[in-house]
Amino acid sequence: MLGCITLPIVAQDFMGGLLIATLGILHGANDIAIIQKHKIHRKTLSIVTKYSAVVLLGGIAFFYLPALALLSFVLVSAYHFGEQHLASRYNIHRISSFVYFVYGSLVFALLFFFHQLQVQEVVQIISNINISDQFFIMLLGLAMSLFLSFWLLKPQLRKNLVYELFLFAGIIAVFSRASLIYAFGFYFVVWHSYPSLKSQINFLYDSQLSSNPFGQYLRSSFWYWIAALLGLIAGYLWIDFSAQYFLPLFFTFLAAITFPHVLVMQQMFHSKK
Repeated sequence: MLGCITLPIVAQDFMGGLLIATLGILHGANDIAIIQKHKIHRKTLSIVTKYSAVVLLGGIAFFYLPALALLSFVLVSAYHFGEQHLASRYNIHRISSFVYFVYGSLVFALLFFFHQLQVQEVVQIISNINISDQFFIMLLGLAMSLFLSFWLLKPQLRKNLVYELFLFAGIIAVFSRASLIYAFGFYFVVWHSYPSLKSQINFLYDSQLSSNPFGQYLRSSFWYWIAALLGLIAGYLWIDFSAQYFLPLFFTFLAAITFPHVLVMQQMFHSKK
């Protein structure tokens, strides 16, 4: 995967999109099964209807409240990325939510810092807001300061500070050399989706009773995954978007499916504690 960084931007974007469309979207395609296990009395049709309604509302929000929707996507995703990475490693108790958010915010701050022009373009197209270059420096400085403060002051975090800094060094190596879509796709799949799949499989299936839990996961999530892919394809083919709207459409789609997924995963981690 790292070798793709040397490819032309168009090829990197294709690879990044492929990563997100396969393992990236797949990791959120079994939310219905997680809800059913968490609340067994719920019927599948009711769950699918409510889940789809949240996805639809998330997509609509980007058309009528684009600035608020975009900000919400970044904030919610920051929390979600931090939760997935940290929930299984630390026992943070009362401050856990904010620590999750700080970790994910640093990931986004690094991604934005190394792709300022593209991020400015996406934000301007979606929300008609112009972001200054100084904003990215301030955001990175604030996120890094908060991260170091928590990891230095909290004993349960401090013992793994070197490990976390090593991971961030790897993230920087990718973010600084790859295109925006490939950088996001690489993080989304390698750092987030793959560990999330492992957590979900452990939650859903008893490894002692199932000889192929990943196969069970694929069978259970296959049609939801296909539906998500068809939704992305339909949006790109049927809505009158110009070429410059590829990135905004791409991230709008991700946001729409992210909002309900974050709620489901939060319930899953809470039930495991």
